[in-house]
Formats: sequence, structure tokens, C-alpha cells
Amino acid sequence: MIERITDIFQVPPVTLVLTNQTIILTIASALVTGILYWLYLSRLKKHPPAINIRPTPLDEDHRAFFGLLEIAVRDHLTIMPCMPVAHILKPKGWRQKWLLKKIQHRSLDYVLCDRRTLEVKTIVQLESKAPSRAEVKTSQLMHRMFDKAELPLLEYRFKPCFDVPTLKHEVLSAANLHDTLLHDSSPAVQSALEEQLSDLPERELPEQEHPACPKCGSDMQQRRINKGEHAGELCWVCSTYPECRGARLSQDVA
Repeated sequence: MIERITDIFQVPPVTLVLTNQTIILTIASALVTGILYWLYLSRLKKHPPAINIRPTPLDEDHRAFFGLLEIAVRDHLTIMPCMPVAHILKPKGWRQKWLLKKIQHRSLDYVLCDRRTLEVKTIVQLESKAPSRAEVKTSQLMHRMFDKAELPLLEYRFKPCFDVPTLKHEVLSAANLHDTLLHDSSPAVQSALEEQLSDLPERELPEQEHPACPKCGSDMQQRRINKGEHAGELCWVCSTYPECRGARLSQDVA
């Protein structure tokens, strides 16, 4: 066979012998390399190297905003940070699936869920200080997708002095919990009312500015809370207290 090949291509037999040796050496080298690599992977499985732990998945601004958001919604919602879009949205058809591929690996900053059922109520995103054109397009696509899913998506730009009552009002309203909050006072407010309430000195409002009690319909009077989480804040208390314990924070009525 070799003689026939040499006759056709007019190549000396010695050259073909060297070529065959080179092929054999290459194959042997590849086999040895493969065996060594397999042994290396087997050793890694039995003795994995040391792995460092990230101190936190959130940067400084996201950690600060998380603290403010937690204060605002902790009585009603649970916050789950850094969740991928694919864990929240589920496409119904091929078009939704194609669009979702563009954002499915994007991380949602804060997913707010019901404390008891863990049903997703709303999404809160912290905007970049200087978003690029690609980030703006991605944000617009995310808004369209979440609008189709009828899931509120709120975006905020972080600032050192953030108004927590305003944040609470906006987030709970987006989660359809604001009406419940108005009609049922929080445990902190209720316990403060039961312990001690003091009238505001010389504060009289026109009759039409007094809201109606959400429980009995009577007029409400403004008082100041002395104890608890909301100490120092103003609240509306039913004029028939303590027979009726209906109460609202003044900021929720304004």
C-alpha cells in the first residue's frame, strides 16, 4: 500500500514513515493530556479549592435603600433582593418568550411579596446614576413586560435623604394595600393608642377637615402618639375612643 502511494505521489518511503510516526506521537500526546485532565477534574471533585464569600450582593446605595424600604413596608410585605426576571415572569407564547430572553437573566433589585402567601405584589428598581442607552432600552422593555403581566414596577433614584412615609404610601398603593392600611391601624399605632394618647395643644380644625372614622363613621380628632415606633407623629383617633379604636396616621389622610 505504501509503495503504491509513493508511486502515485512520488514521495520517498522515509518521508511517509516520519509522517506516520508524527501522527502516532500526536495521538499519544492527546491521550495522555486527556487522561491527566480527567485525573485533575477528579481530584477537584474530591478536594475542591477554597472559595471566598461575597460580603453582600448589594452595593452601598442598594443596601441603604433596602433599609429605607424595609422600614416602609415591613408590616405588610417581605422584600426579596436580587431575583432574576425569569423567576417572576412566565411567557405565554413564542413572542413573549422571545422578548423575555432579552431580560430573563437581568436581576430585579427588590421583589416585594405578601408576608403570608409570598405572592409577588410589586417590583422596585433603583435607577442607575448615569444609565447608558442600552440600560434605558432594557428598562423600557421591562416596563412593557411587567405592564403586560399587570405587575407594578416602580423605579427610584437613590438619594441620601429619602422620605420614608412617601415611599410607604407609593409602594403600598402600587401593591393594592393602601386601602387596607387606612382602615386597619398598624400594631405599633394601636398599642400606642391603648397605652396613652395626648391631645394636641390648641389645634382646632374646621369641621369639614375632620375625616370620618373608618370603623364607626364618627368624626375623628387629631392626637399625638407618645410611645412605640410612631412616637411623636400625628394621628387621627375616633372621637368616641376608647369605645371605638379606629385610627389613621395623619400622613395617610393628607
